[in-house]
Amino acid sequence: MKTLFFDMDGVLVDLYGFLSREWGITSKEVQTHSPRIFRMYTEWLHSFGSPAEAFLSLPPLYPDDMKRLILDTKEAGFRVEILTHLGIESPHQVEWGKRQWLDTHFRSFVRKGVISQVNCVVESSEKALFAGPGALLVDDNSLNVAQ
Repeated sequence: MKTLFFDMDGVLVDLYGFLSREWGITSKEVQTHSPRIFRMYTEWLHSFGSPAEAFLSLPPLYPDDMKRLILDTKEAGFRVEILTHLGIESPHQVEWGKRQWLDTHFRSFVRKGVISQVNCVVESSEKALFAGPGALLVDDNSLNVAQ
């Protein structure tokens, strides 16, 4: 069976758009992951009391369109999974926040098995471990797709 993996940050979750509006910089600058951006991101994560709470505050990106795409993908015979990067800053709390976010915004999809599995990796490069024949990744980061 073919599997379609959906990334969360920048695909299902409006992380970069939200942070760019919050910080008054471009979305592209947010994605540079420079030391300055990393410091801002770390401060933002902890401003909520926990990284999990910070993630829960993020809005979905095109929620109706993404739900339709996921349903159409499942109906076309694909296995649908989430493949998301946690980062090195409090990965366990970020994972909890991302799972809670999915439960909030895609609850029926997870509970009814439309989304079969949630896969979390600490390093973005680890997404390549899921590559193989019949595996496709929907990701806003072209480096992840290329790997």
